[in-house]
This record gives sequence, structure tokens and C-alpha cells, in this order.
Amino acid sequence: MSALDCFLATWSAARDTFGRGMPLEGAEFDDGLRLRQLQAEIGDARPGSQWTGSAATSYDSANQRQRGVLGETAALDRRLRSEVERAAAVVTAGRRELDSVRQWVVSAASHLPSTPQGERALYTIISKGSGEVVDIVQKSNGDLDAIAGRLRGIGGEYRSLGTRAKEGQGPDGVGADAAANDQALRARRDVDGALKGDEAAQQRVRLVLDTVAAEQLRGSRPLTPEQSAYLSQMQAQQKLRNVDQLAEAATAGAADIMATSWHLMSNPRLEFPKTESIDGALQGSATVRGGFAALPDGIRATLAAPGIEHSAQVKTIADIALAGGRTVQTDTDFDRGLMHKTAAMLDAPKWRQGDVPQPTARGMIPVGHRHAQFDAAATSALQVVSGDHQVVHDAITGTTHADNDVRHQFDVDSQHLLHDLTHEEWDDRGAAAGALFEWTGRVAGGPEAALAASTAHAYGTYLGNASNDLMHLTDASVTGLDGVHTAGEVNPHLMHSAAIGLVPYVDEFAGNECVDGCTGTKGDGSLPVAKGLFTVLNGDENTAKAWNAEVYRRALLHETAFASNPSNSGTDVHIRASATLRGLIDSSTHRAFEVFDENQREMATTEWEWKKQAYDLSLNLLSTAGSELLGEYGPLAGPLVAVVGSALEDYVVGEPPGPASTSVVEPMSPQAAGEHLLQGVIAAGHADVLPDAVKVDGRVVGPPGAHAVIDGGRIVRPEGVAPAQYQEAVGKALATVLGPAEGGYGAVSGLIDQYNSVVANSGSQG
Repeated sequence: MSALDCFLATWSAARDTFGRGMPLEGAEFDDGLRLRQLQAEIGDARPGSQWTGSAATSYDSANQRQRGVLGETAALDRRLRSEVERAAAVVTAGRRELDSVRQWVVSAASHLPSTPQGERALYTIISKGSGEVVDIVQKSNGDLDAIAGRLRGIGGEYRSLGTRAKEGQGPDGVGADAAANDQALRARRDVDGALKGDEAAQQRVRLVLDTVAAEQLRGSRPLTPEQSAYLSQMQAQQKLRNVDQLAEAATAGAADIMATSWHLMSNPRLEFPKTESIDGALQGSATVRGGFAALPDGIRATLAAPGIEHSAQVKTIADIALAGGRTVQTDTDFDRGLMHKTAAMLDAPKWRQGDVPQPTARGMIPVGHRHAQFDAAATSALQVVSGDHQVVHDAITGTTHADNDVRHQFDVDSQHLLHDLTHEEWDDRGAAAGALFEWTGRVAGGPEAALAASTAHAYGTYLGNASNDLMHLTDASVTGLDGVHTAGEVNPHLMHSAAIGLVPYVDEFAGNECVDGCTGTKGDGSLPVAKGLFTVLNGDENTAKAWNAEVYRRALLHETAFASNPSNSGTDVHIRASATLRGLIDSSTHRAFEVFDENQREMATTEWEWKKQAYDLSLNLLSTAGSELLGEYGPLAGPLVAVVGSALEDYVVGEPPGPASTSVVEPMSPQAAGEHLLQGVIAAGHADVLPDAVKVDGRVVGPPGAHAVIDGGRIVRPEGVAPAQYQEAVGKALATVLGPAEGGYGAVSGLIDQYNSVVANSGSQG
């Protein structure tokens, strides 16, 4: 049995654990609608004014108890349905993910060359696929175990409800006082208890608010009566509270439900009953729409205050908001107000005024100092708003809302915001600020793709245009900074997050893809924004390693696409794209090291080592990756790309520089370009264009008459062969593979021209 057959047998066993056929649907277990109808019918049968006395009272009590039982049973049915649907979703997702893994392994294996390198890559693919199968099964089992636990709890509630009904009690065990089972009364009581620290009440509120679904947040479906009742009470009972009073309730254990309610009550797409903010009030027939005006008075006053005012209250509010509500952050006015307030704080003159003592070293502003308190408030606020991608997009891109007076007051000057985010020596090294950037990389392929691309283009363009400033930060622009530093040195987490967020848009910034606001023209090597951006991201070693590794990965995808289907066209998109990306790394790394010298920073690594570390990381990522998509070309097996990349390492990264190395980026020669292209083609499986090496005592000596041979997948010059003979043999082999140059402009010329045009100006940018 082959290695691939073994994997497929393991996969089949795992797939069998998910069963066959369609999973059960939750609707089969939900009689909620019928029970609610019965509840209403029984309510209509209550004694009227013509029937009074003890018998009528007894009947009315029994009637209301029955109504309560029916209502509670309907709620349990709804929860049971939700859990069954969750279980079905877990099974469906597990099947889908397993099918995807199998498809990737089989597809990747079919594209590997029949060479020793291909065999090694196959084992890497199978190892990766087997690990993913194990992860899928383990995650699904964990999810199903959690669902089973909740189902057992629901079963206990059914039994308890049946016992109380037999004993003549209502669902809450309060006997004849069945009025307490009314939905509005129950919501008022639970919210009151929750805000006072009653843990059971907090859990009941939590369970209701957590049922608000994504389509409801978008306004596609209204809130249920139960959701509306609880949100109405949360809004009314918090409305008149100042920040200290809100903090008191949060400390009593209600922080997460308060945070969730703030997002819900400030969502303009939600509508819920109006409840007056007086003790004991119940919801009326009038409704209100969510928005900034619905928020507690203490929050509104804080977020509407100008500049740096109320920064301590901002910290308190943000810390409460961090306790929950992440899943309901969908373009809420709470997030808009908090984003605007944070931007106003950062841009306020008092934020940067000089009562900060000169620190003894970078990052040593005392924790209790006033500026440190400002920093802490803004950090917490940024952590909150980073979860609302629409709000972040509008702030980063400068989107205005002139047609909406409420939202227009919270519009943000994007250029001021981006400047302020990158010109503060954050105590957390830019982690919270970086969260405004990082998400654009995570959601690039999902429903928020357009939102992410627009946001990434905005902050990437800013970083590229401001590169010279961001590579020479001083205390003139950064409060309390000692010396001259790059943005990456001052805030490494901020720059690293920007790099992660920009990864899916590498080709766009390089001008290889023109989708949303290209920063360069195809074939144009100037690329000032891209060069500036790449330079800024090379201002910190860890960020540079991660960023350059991803750029190399993208370049190697283009190299492999060309090598797998070579042509002799100087305008081949993959050759020119790879040349552009490599040129950007070489020129920006070189510029970064010039800046390190200008800033009088002693480096522990050389420019070549800087790139070598990133290239090694890129190969490691590729060797364990799944299929990589490359535009219209389609999927490429990651391990195959790693095979090609390993063969091209000396051509891409170059040899370690000797003592006589120059201080400029050397242009590419025709000899290096031709050998580069041929090596990639051979690594992709075209190994028959040159003979295999013949060795004597470990030395490559033949075969006779061969001026270029293949040794271990690499092109080698045999002993005794002159360089000119070797280059001639390489050229002939390449011509055999590529054929005549299309239109008189071949692939070698295209590679040389594009790379050299990019590195021609590697000096100061921005």
C-alpha cells in the first residue's frame, strides 16, 4: 500500500465517524409556535367581569399557571431546536472540511514531479493532511460534547417544569402569583436583579441576549418579543446612570451583558419597545429605534466630550465593553462614538503637550503619569472598536456620513488618525492600535472582502507615503521618545499587525494586480508607495521577517506558475510579477539598512542574513501549506512551490556577500537570469533538458561533452568546463524548453528589465 493509499484509508475511517445522510433538522423538535398559539388562546379564556368570586379566582390562577407552563415549554423547545441545529452544523462542517482536505492531498500529490524531491514533498503533503484530519475530528468531538452537555441541561429543565406543573406551581415556582410569568414582568425582574449582582438573573439575561442572530443585527429579521423585552429593560434601567454607577453594576458581574446591550441598543437597524426610565416601569406599546441616543447618559456625555476630556471615564467604559458584546459589534453607534472620541483624544493638543518627563530610556514613562493614563484609555478603547470592522473601515478610509446628522458628528479625519496611531510610543508596543489593521488580512476571502481591501489600501498607502518620516521618528513628533527610531522599533506590534493585514494585497501594492486603487502601473518599476511601504515594514526585524517571507512566498508562487507552464514571452505576467516582488524586497531591505546607519543603530544581522531568514521561513511555510491560489492560474501545491523555491534560493537571495561587496543593489545579469529560469523549470519537473551528473570521488566530472549537468536537482558546471561553455549550455537548454522569443522579446529580457527597473532607485523614499 502506497503512502497516499494509507492516507486515504485513514481519511475514510474519519469520514465514517460523521455518519451518512442528512443530519436531523431542529424544526422537528420545536413546537414553539403551536405552544405560543395555545398560550394566547388560554389567555383569551380568562374570567371576565361577569364571573367573580373564589371559583373565578381559582380558575384564573390555574389558567395563568397553564399559560406560564406553555410559554416556558415553548422557550425550551426553541433552545432544543437551536442545539440540534448546532449539532447538524458541526456534522456538516466536519464533512465539508474533511472533503476539502482529501481533495487538497489528492490534487497536490498529482502535481508533484516523479523525482526524489517530489517524493519528499509527497510525505510532507500526507503529514499535513493527516494532521488536519485529526484536528477536524477532535474539534468536532469537542463541539458535540459541549452541545450534548447543554442538551442534558435542557432535559433537566423539561423534567423540572413537569414536576412543578403537577404540583400546581408556575414555571418559577411561585404558585398562584402567575403574573410574574408575564414576559415583560420577567424581563424587568431579571434585568433589575442582574444589574444588582444576582448571578442567576444575569445568566437569564445573558441567555436571551445571546440569541440575537446575525440576520437580526443586519435588520433582516425583527427581534423576538422576548429579546425585545429584555433589551428594552436593559436600555431603560441603565439610561440615567453615570459612568460610576455603570461601573458599580459591572463590578457586580453584569459587565458582559451590559456591553452586549450597549451594542444592541445603539444598533440603528434594531427596534424594540420603549420603557420609561423609572422604577418598576414596564414596556409600552411605543417602540424606539436603536442609536446613540439610546445609550446610558454617562456614556453619551463621555463620548461627546471634546478632546482629552473625560479620558478616565473612557477607560472605564471601554474596560466594561471589553467584557462582552464582540459578536454583536455590527456598525453600532456605540463603536462610532468610541472611535471618534479616541481619535479626538489622540489629536488633542493636550495629548502631546510636554509635561511628560524625559525618560531615561525608550518606553519608560511612569505608569501613573498623566500621559500614561491617556495611553491606557486609548488602548482600551482601540481594543473595543477593532471588533467593529465597518466602523474601523470608515475611520481609516475617511468615509463621511453627511446625510446622517447623528453619524456625521462621529466622522473621523483618517489622515490625522493614521498619523496619531503611528506617532505614539504605545505602552503595549502598538498591539491595540494594530488590531485596527490586522483584521484586513483575516477576512480577505470572506463576505467582508471589499471592506477589508478598501481599509488595507488606505492604511497601506499612508504607510508608504509617510515612509521617510516613519523611519526617522524623534521626540519632535512622538511624546517622550529618546533618540531616532523607526516606527517598527517604537511600536513593533503595530507594524507587525499592519504586515499581517496587508499580506493578501501584496500583488496589488506591487502593481501586479489592479483591483481597488492600484499603487503602480504594470511594467513600471518606480512604485514609490510600494517601496515606501516595504521599507517601513523592514524597520523591525521580526516584522521584516514575517512580511518578507510572505512576499517571497507570493513571488515563488509566480515562479512556480511560470516554471510549470513556461513560455518565452518577456511580458509573461508571472515572470514580471516575481521580478517586481523580489526587486521590492531587495530595494526596501537595502534602504532599511541605510536608515539603520543614519539612525546610528548597530545591527546584529547583515542585510543578506535579514533576507535569508525570511526566505527560509517562506520555504518552511510553503512545505506545510495546502493548495495556494494564484488568480486565474488556479491552485498550486504548496510543497511543489517549496521544491521550486529551494532550487532557486541562491538566485533569489544570492550568495553571502564577501568583504568587497558593494553598497548598492546589483542589477541582474543576462547569465543569472537565464540560469534562474532554467533552474525553476527543472525543479518543476522538466529534468530531461540536461544530463545527470557523473561523479568521481564526490566531484562532478561529466558525462563527457556535457557542459552543464543536473546534480541533486541543481544545475552544476562540471570540472574543467569554462564559464562561457557552461553559459552556452544553459542557454541552449533554456531555448529548448521555451522555444523562440515571442515578438522578439523573450522571458530572460523581461525578467532582467523588470527587476532592474525596480531596484534602479533603491535610495530614500517617502
